[in-house]
Amino acid sequence: MDKVDVKNAGENGRNTTLPVSGDTRRRVIEAVEMINKKEYGRRVRIDELIAALVPYINPELVKSLQEATLSPMDRLERDHRSYVGEHGPISLNDYHDKRLSGEILPPKKQSFSEVSVE
Repeated sequence: MDKVDVKNAGENGRNTTLPVSGDTRRRVIEAVEMINKKEYGRRVRIDELIAALVPYINPELVKSLQEATLSPMDRLERDHRSYVGEHGPISLNDYHDKRLSGEILPPKKQSFSEVSVE
């Protein structure tokens, strides 16, 4: 991962590094360069771009990013825990076997509007 210098939110005002992939770094720099194609005014810094975008993080985006980080095993364990809460105790192995055999159907997917973000 590359590191991009951004303004530290601390009082000392020093720059710090933010680990991002090379592709993300390139895209952020391209965005700042596009914003800075103007005749007047000072240049917009990467820190200002990121700070301007942070307020647009909403519960749907948070949930989407959280869901994207789950492995298949994480999903199975989450579904198992939900099943146990509704139907009573069953081992993860038995739950998995019954899911594979079709005895237990996968839970219906919730839309983002039905999910609460904690």
